[in-house]
Amino acid sequence: MTIVGLFDEIAMHINRLNVVGVQADQFKLLVHFLLVFPLGIILRYMKSPIIRKSYTFFWGLFFMLYLGAQWIELVMAQTLVIYFMRLLRRPFIPIASISFLVLGYLHYDRIMNADSSWKMGFNVVQMMLTCRFVYVGVAAQDGISFTFLDYISYVFYFPNIIVGTVPFTAYIDFINLKGVYANMGYSFKMAFISLFKALLFVAADQLIRPKFSFAYFGTQQWEDHSLLTRHLVCQLISCCERFKYFLAFNFSQASMDAGGITFDGQEFSNYRLANYKFEIEFSPIKRTKHWNSSVQAWLQTCFYDRYKQHKSALLLTFVLSAYWHGFFIAYYVFFIEWAIFNEITKQVYRAKDKFKFIPIPIQKIICAIYGQLAVNSTATPIGLLKWDRVLKTMNDLGWVAQIVMVVVWGFFKITKFGQGKRKE
Repeated sequence: MTIVGLFDEIAMHINRLNVVGVQADQFKLLVHFLLVFPLGIILRYMKSPIIRKSYTFFWGLFFMLYLGAQWIELVMAQTLVIYFMRLLRRPFIPIASISFLVLGYLHYDRIMNADSSWKMGFNVVQMMLTCRFVYVGVAAQDGISFTFLDYISYVFYFPNIIVGTVPFTAYIDFINLKGVYANMGYSFKMAFISLFKALLFVAADQLIRPKFSFAYFGTQQWEDHSLLTRHLVCQLISCCERFKYFLAFNFSQASMDAGGITFDGQEFSNYRLANYKFEIEFSPIKRTKHWNSSVQAWLQTCFYDRYKQHKSALLLTFVLSAYWHGFFIAYYVFFIEWAIFNEITKQVYRAKDKFKFIPIPIQKIICAIYGQLAVNSTATPIGLLKWDRVLKTMNDLGWVAQIVMVVVWGFFKITKFGQGKRKE
């Protein structure tokens, strides 16, 4: 029996435990998330760096095979090639290029061989591999020394197979129990809190989200709503659709907390994967930082901060983020839109003295409406994926957010109103 056949059979036997009717791909992810939590606790008790690395590599390899055994040869080849590429004089760009090319291939395969849905594909695993490979490229270019076991266990770090990433330099200290990790202790309070939150989101995802999903946009009830009601309903649906993301964030966070990589010297509060302030924050810039926080930090430290002297650094970072997410056209159109909303936030901030005549409560209301328009006009199309569905929904919503965006951005660009101050 081949390794692919073996793990297909393992997955089949595990799926027999699915007595609650969860979709097969979702159940596979749920099993992965539930298993990595106790494995993280066991890792915390291990004291030998060699055993910790071997244990992490073994379980990371197991879960990659479980989630997509047919791709393991590509993963191993990529891993070995990038390890040797670290010896280049300036390895960052070559390493990043290779990992993004492989990611592009898997995104293309998903489009060609799967329907346009949110079903699990191995490209999701490669997305997180790309984050880790790029962090390795940063460390190599900065002259950080590391062993092959450091490297291979980081690539296969099991809590972050599906969601989340941490800098390679932090992982080296963690897996070798150096720095703040030398005395982590055995408190698992934060881990169990994150696990409890994850289980709550599982319940919400299974019980609430089906009643308030993007499928509602194709119903007659949706057609009968007024424009204002459609925007209000869209806000509710967009919020409920995020249950599946917070589910994944919290499961991975629980495993990271359990293993101890989130220890900051006093408590386990480092490397948070998401922040619920995303739902109530007005500013698109701050919302960006609160959503999928570890990937936002990765994009900023590995790309934006390294090239921010260029005027197009922000736009290029958003385009790179769109490529990282996939090849659906909605990603590119609406990630660029999100970049413009971020630019408008800066324009308004620079002109803030001009708006002192507006009472603070009114300012907050305006900012709240603007923030909700920004996030919904971006998140909804990205969630719909298919371009025909995107166009229909945006037409139903009157393209209000896009019209506001163009008018406000154009006003500041043309008039230079209040743009004398460049502090951002």
